[in-house]
Amino acid sequence: MTKGSWSSVAAAASQWPAAPTGAPCSKRRGDLDLSEYGAMKKANAEALRDARARVARSATAAQDRGLRAEAPDLLAQWDELDTDPRRRVVQALCAEVRVMPATVRGRPRYDDARLQVTHQ
Repeated sequence: MTKGSWSSVAAAASQWPAAPTGAPCSKRRGDLDLSEYGAMKKANAEALRDARARVARSATAAQDRGLRAEAPDLLAQWDELDTDPRRRVVQALCAEVRVMPATVRGRPRYDDARLQVTHQ
C-alpha cells in the first residue's frame, strides 16, 4: 500500500465515535441498531418469499410443459399418475370445477351429474 492509503484509513477511523467508558459495545460505522435490523430483515424476508414464488412458478410451468408434451399418452397413463400430476392436469385444463349438492341425500356413490366443469 502507498502512504496515502494508510492515512485515509486512519482519517476515516478517527471519525468513528469512540466507545463510552463502561459500555460493552458502541455503534460504529457499519453497525445496525435494532430498528434498522428489523427493517432489513423484513425486506430480505419479502425478497426471499418473492424469489421462492418465482422458482415455484417456473418449476410448475416446466412440469406443465412436460405434461402437455405427453398429452397423447396421458389418458393411457392416468390410472398410474399420482395425485399431484393429476391435479396439475385438471388445473391446466379447467378454470373451475363445482360439485353440486346431492340429489338423493346420503347416497354414498359417485355421481358425475353433480359436477359442473368450466374449461379454460
